[in-house]
Amino acid sequence: MSGAAHPTHELHRGDVPYEAPFVRSASPNDSLTTAYGADETSLSDVELSEDLFSAKVLGELRIHEKREEEERAETRPLLMPRPRRGAASNGDEKVMFDQVMRSLRWHVEQLEDQDTIETALQRRTKAVPETGQSASEIDMIMENMMEPQGRPPSSS
Repeated sequence: MSGAAHPTHELHRGDVPYEAPFVRSASPNDSLTTAYGADETSLSDVELSEDLFSAKVLGELRIHEKREEEERAETRPLLMPRPRRGAASNGDEKVMFDQVMRSLRWHVEQLEDQDTIETALQRRTKAVPETGQSASEIDMIMENMMEPQGRPPSSS
C-alpha cells in the first residue's frame, strides 16, 4: 500500500486534456441585494385591514374570474342542431348563429397558429443537412474493419 500515501494520476494516451474552465469575475455587491423604493401605498389602502386589502388586490387581479378560453370551453358544442321552424324566435337563431361564428373563428385562428408554427419548424429542419447517408457509410467502414476481406468470420 505504498501507493496510497502518495496518490498519483496516471496519464493515458486516450485522455483528452481539457482547457481550464471559464472563470468570470464575482458579481458586484450592489447586484446581490434588492433595493426597494419608498412605500407608495395610498392612505385609503393603509386604513384597510389585511383581509380587506387582500380582497381588494385579488379583485383587481380578477383571479377568480374565468378566462376567455375557460368560457369558450364551457359553451355549447361547435355544431348545434338546427332549431325547428316556428319553435324558436329570430332572436334565438341570431344568438346561436353568433355563438357558432365566434367558435368557428376561434378554431380557425388556432389552426392558423398551428400552421405558422409547423412551417417555422419545417424551415428549421430543412436547414439541417441529412446524415442518413454518412451513417450508412460509417456502418460499412466498421464492417470492413471488423472482418478482413477474403476470410470468413471465425465461429468460436
